[in-house]
Amino acid sequence: MSNGFRPVQDISGGSYTGKVQTFGVAAGHSTLLSTGDLVTITGTADTNGLAQVDASAAAGLITGAIVSIAPNFSNLEQRGLPASTAGVVMVAVDTNLLLEAPTSGTIAVTDVGQNADIVATAASATGGLVNSNMTVNSASFSAATKQIRIEGLKDGGTAAGSTVYCRINESTVSGVVGV
Repeated sequence: MSNGFRPVQDISGGSYTGKVQTFGVAAGHSTLLSTGDLVTITGTADTNGLAQVDASAAAGLITGAIVSIAPNFSNLEQRGLPASTAGVVMVAVDTNLLLEAPTSGTIAVTDVGQNADIVATAASATGGLVNSNMTVNSASFSAATKQIRIEGLKDGGTAAGSTVYCRINESTVSGVVGV
């Protein structure tokens, strides 16, 4: 269970204060979405004029991490945002936000400061829980521009599934790719 990308603090050391931007999700999206999933703006809007997002791919720009999904009042037992279901998500879009995220494998202290893409695995539902399965792809770290920049290790980094502190490096929000 990865639980995806979770905001923890600002790059300056200040705490995460819950600032989000609200986005729509089209009924045509193809995967279960969960908090912790990274999303990318699609270039369209919903009927209320909200810009729409969908799950980020394993390459390309990222808008931010889902931190909340608006409730579906016609189905209060709905968990996550099922595929083919329109909805509204709240996304942390600040490119100076540090995110805590699991890696797809092992990571070394020498990987801090490097860049990596994501593993964009769809969320999964087990029982009453929905979990994000997105991770940092630890198979290919590089100084070259990639989606995520590794800023630190939470747990020493020597085991598979280690947790890292990272930032969005290729962003639709900042208009600038890389740091």
